[in-house]
Amino acid sequence: MKKFLPSSLGLLFFMMGFFAHSQIIDSCYIYPNPVQNEVTVHLETSLFGRFDLKLFAINGQEVLAPFTDSILWPGIHEWELDVSALNNGVYFLIISSHTGEERIVKLVKNGPVNVNEIHPDELRLFPNPANNWVKIPDGVKEFTIFDWSGKLVFKQENPRRNWDVSILKPGLYVVELKGDSIHRQILQIQR
Repeated sequence: MKKFLPSSLGLLFFMMGFFAHSQIIDSCYIYPNPVQNEVTVHLETSLFGRFDLKLFAINGQEVLAPFTDSILWPGIHEWELDVSALNNGVYFLIISSHTGEERIVKLVKNGPVNVNEIHPDELRLFPNPANNWVKIPDGVKEFTIFDWSGKLVFKQENPRRNWDVSILKPGLYVVELKGDSIHRQILQIQR
């Protein structure tokens, strides 16, 4: 009787398929946070996989992509990211695996304050996070929502003050409020 012994490559592809629906990312965090110049990304993986690591600004624009489609073995991985060239503000670090699993970590960049970056009269949605509705501030002439890929989800001119968020799935969205100027912020939907 002949025994079937898969090749190493065949076994590897079998394992990738077998574990395709298993949790791969055990933990992901960054330090220090808030950060001024350099941040360490800490990732623990339990299984072999392909990963993307990207940093997005609050408006949804990708600002850094330290690696894409990189193979990582199980274990602890750390990278130093230079964020000194970024403006002060809130960013989102997203690590995703080939299985579709992802982790989102909020990164706060602060350093010497630039007066052009602070707007005490900024238009803000309330409540945030939201689960049923958000209150749109006075002075908003156009209300636009984008998902994380930058795809337009919703747009309305002269919106009502209270807006029902039930059309949105739970997650993070980039909201653009146009009044006399343009203001962007992250909106978190919870259920």
